[in-house]
Amino acid sequence: MSRIIGIYKIVNLKNGKLYIGSTSNDFRERWWTHKSYLNNNKHDNKHLQNAWNKYGGQNFKFEIIEECKKEILREKEQYYIDQWYLDENGKFIKQRGYNIREKAESNEGVKHTEDVKRRIKKAISGENSCHAKLTQMQVNEVRNLYLSGAYLQKDLAKKYDVSSVTIGDIVRNKCYVDNNYEYERREFNKNKEYSKKVSNEDVKEIKRQYQLYKISHRCEGLNQYQLADKYNISVSHVNGIINNKKRKRFIS
Repeated sequence: MSRIIGIYKIVNLKNGKLYIGSTSNDFRERWWTHKSYLNNNKHDNKHLQNAWNKYGGQNFKFEIIEECKKEILREKEQYYIDQWYLDENGKFIKQRGYNIREKAESNEGVKHTEDVKRRIKKAISGENSCHAKLTQMQVNEVRNLYLSGAYLQKDLAKKYDVSSVTIGDIVRNKCYVDNNYEYERREFNKNKEYSKKVSNEDVKEIKRQYQLYKISHRCEGLNQYQLADKYNISVSHVNGIINNKKRKRFIS
């Protein structure tokens, strides 16, 4: 499926104010990303976030302004920002919408918190971003297969040709956030055998895999979430084994 890129706007149907943006990925993915942050009250654009909280997501509409080539994205975005925000004297009227800067190509003057910086970095960090390779339909498939118990996270990573980190974020609802899925995920975790004990051999293997994961800089071995998934135990159970805590309780 080819990606449709270009300029878009998010319109407040109650007062007509809008946000103008561009995407070089895909319009649908960009809208999903916006909604994910807005629904979780974590969007870095506080003006848009406050309006979303006040009027509700049902009163916002995503519209494509123009499809264009990647090479002229910023030029086109700037054109539409100017058309909407500049008065007859060329002054930027911020109150007309939710864009927080005048220039499309620059973040100058915008100060992000460290939390926002981390989330932005994670959202655009190559193969570790679920938005980089998977469509919403594929994300839904990943979650359904995981909840079915038929696939481990590492198997899903191979099946969809993404990293285990990406699959972990998807099944833990860290990206493409879905409140309905979150309920299903919690019910699934409740039904896991968290009281299940592991053998001495399993304990040794858990420690070995985690140590390998650390010394290889996440290239080999398994992290706590993957180990919990593999042995059908809780993450706290894994952490207890790794840190040599509650050992008698956990070992059969």
